[in-house]
Amino acid sequence: MLFLFFILLFQGMFAQVNNIRNRAKDNQNDRNTNRTFTPPANNNSGNNNTYTPSPRRTEPSNPNNNYQPRRQENNYDWYSRPSRTKEENNNTNNERSNNTSADYIHTDQSCNDCSQCCVGIEGFFNDFIKHQEFLVQSRVVNPKIYSAEFFALSSYNAYYESNVSRPMAFPPTFLFQPRLRLNWALLSTELRYSNLYTHKQGEYETTDWQMLILNLVSKREFYLRIGSGFMYEKFTNTYYNEHSLSTEILLDRRLSGVFDFRFSHDRQTQILPRMESGIRFNYKLVQGNYIDLDYTVGFQYQNYYQTDRLYLLQTGFVFMVH
Repeated sequence: MLFLFFILLFQGMFAQVNNIRNRAKDNQNDRNTNRTFTPPANNNSGNNNTYTPSPRRTEPSNPNNNYQPRRQENNYDWYSRPSRTKEENNNTNNERSNNTSADYIHTDQSCNDCSQCCVGIEGFFNDFIKHQEFLVQSRVVNPKIYSAEFFALSSYNAYYESNVSRPMAFPPTFLFQPRLRLNWALLSTELRYSNLYTHKQGEYETTDWQMLILNLVSKREFYLRIGSGFMYEKFTNTYYNEHSLSTEILLDRRLSGVFDFRFSHDRQTQILPRMESGIRFNYKLVQGNYIDLDYTVGFQYQNYYQTDRLYLLQTGFVFMVH
């Protein structure tokens, strides 16, 4: 009995990546059949629960064709209408002339609105370009304005829980997430590679590209970013939309705090393939004229397909060239 208990415990420890792959495979089946994905119910007994897809829409086999077109009367005398008088014709012509003048007035008003809209868009782009030039010139005070950042981050799973298996503390699962971010004043772009690895099970890989990131607040003391892009899941060869939110606060001359949040969304099945958030603290080790080096440590939470949840301890280094 004790030997059987250790076997079941051993299988539960190494069931993380396989569980995520199974959820990804279920989601692909739902995409192919055009159904909505329903996560399994929370059950920690170790038994896999099947999802219950929503029924597909069915059309009636015998549609109701009781519509009958209206019959045209053949005995109608089209020439029996009384002719208009001269006064009625004059009134009709006056109404037409008034309507024509009103149409001209409406057309002129529409043209004015379009010109004002064009002027507003042009003014917005002019202000955007001026603000970009101002921020680029201020990179002497804030080097991150015009820089390239490389994040060498790795995490260890401290706790794992799932709707289809028992929870486990300190399972042998590691997460590697190197990423590169290019900053240019108000705009940024970020490319990340994510690899979730479990011993004797393999890996779950994604490539994430936040194509456009807007630095809404770009000060040396505080940063606020929102971004949008896509997530590529290698196991299923599928692309998902992904969005992100990030803040960074300068706590001291060498210490800063970072909060990250991002999620991907499948529009076909209305499921979140991955949602993650985390908080890190960066301590500046080297500050040079062109290169900065920070050591970072923090906590990260990940949720895959709304069923598998990971609580990870994160650490690594951040290199910045400016």
